[in-house]
Amino acid sequence: MHHLQFCLFCLTRRIDGDNMIRMSTVVLKKSEYEELKTRADAYDRLVFAMREDIFYPPPTRSRTKILSEFKKTGRYSRVFLASLASGLKRSSHFTS
Repeated sequence: MHHLQFCLFCLTRRIDGDNMIRMSTVVLKKSEYEELKTRADAYDRLVFAMREDIFYPPPTRSRTKILSEFKKTGRYSRVFLASLASGLKRSSHFTS
């Protein structure tokens, strides 16, 4: 059975606030490492893709238009729509 050994750097804090680097050795099966690496790579791609979409402004700033579109779908409860209206009203980004 093949094992892959690598060093893991951990950043810890001392009581006085200075940073101290501690090195620990972790031993994993190669298959476990490859699975973790695959997941980490997928997560990185997801974060990169979302970073662009999260900060993209919505196509409209009108609270009325947004609420109207949500109501038209018939998928949302009155409670949800009221909560959405409240959140949109608190936001300085959206207009009447």
